[in-house]
Amino acid sequence: MNTIDNESLLWQVTQFIWHEAAILDAKEYDAWLDLWQPEGLYIIPIEDADDYAAVLNLCYDDDKMRRDRIKRFQDGFSISSAPLPSPYAPCLVL
Repeated sequence: MNTIDNESLLWQVTQFIWHEAAILDAKEYDAWLDLWQPEGLYIIPIEDADDYAAVLNLCYDDDKMRRDRIKRFQDGFSISSAPLPSPYAPCLVL
């Protein structure tokens, strides 16, 4: 690949990243999902690795997990803010 091709590719990738960021900033999650191929993996690594499937990552989402994550965003559900079941619910002791 020559310098002109490299510069063109860099420009195209940069434009795509800005476009993706704008979609996410606007919370247009269905449009973000449309950017993906079904076999694509959304990976947020903790550190560099040769095989991200074999190490711990912040995210390692296939198509189903991406869609589940977006559904939680759209529904406003977060497991960390869900109420505890009653036997585990905090209680006030006087």
